[in-house]
Amino acid sequence: MALITCPDCSHDVSDAAPACPSCGRPIVPVQIEQTGKRYKGMLAFGFIGCLVGLVLSGIASVANFPIWPPFAFAMVCLGLYLFAVVAAWWRHG
Repeated sequence: MALITCPDCSHDVSDAAPACPSCGRPIVPVQIEQTGKRYKGMLAFGFIGCLVGLVLSGIASVANFPIWPPFAFAMVCLGLYLFAVVAAWWRHG
């Protein structure tokens, strides 16, 4: 463990310290979430679409309409949701 100089306040800080005790500047780089907006949008659309499709298929079954169109929509949205989960994991670990 070595002492390094804080770039903000010029105090000596251990290189193992998470932040400077004098000014609070982070010494260790901060991990920023890397999941892109594209994957978050697919996750949101897939989840909400799945819920809407399942609710509509329930309403269709009570009203004696065919339930396969909203149920198929729900399954497609579920597939989109699962794809987004796997794609975000594959790209960002």
